[in-house]
Amino acid sequence: MRLQKTVRSFTIDANPSQINVFDTGVDKLIEGAGFLSGVFVAEVMARGATSGSVNCYRLAVHFKRTIGGVLSLVGTVGSGLTCEEDAAWDATLIADTDPDIMVEVTGDAAETVEWTVFASLFSDSEEI
Repeated sequence: MRLQKTVRSFTIDANPSQINVFDTGVDKLIEGAGFLSGVFVAEVMARGATSGSVNCYRLAVHFKRTIGGVLSLVGTVGSGLTCEEDAAWDATLIADTDPDIMVEVTGDAAETVEWTVFASLFSDSEEI
């Protein structure tokens, strides 16, 4: 099964901010008690509101959820593409205890950064 979603968010300082892509309604897919395994892919674009700088990232990670509902990332987050005009900005994937996979973005203190996440969730499970 495959699901896709686009989400936009903003950062206004240099503190990391989490973007939860699949967390509402029928998109709340990673939660549950049954076993689930899949791949989460995020293509992230960033644009500075005043500088016009642009960054892009392509991130992927394999994940699993155990029978008890514990979510973990399998291996490390892969980055197949990183193009940065502003090296202070960053994007990565993290797992939290909700459980969800989140896109964690970091801007900078001097500028509002608009983040656009194009995410795909792939799984061989019928649960999705």
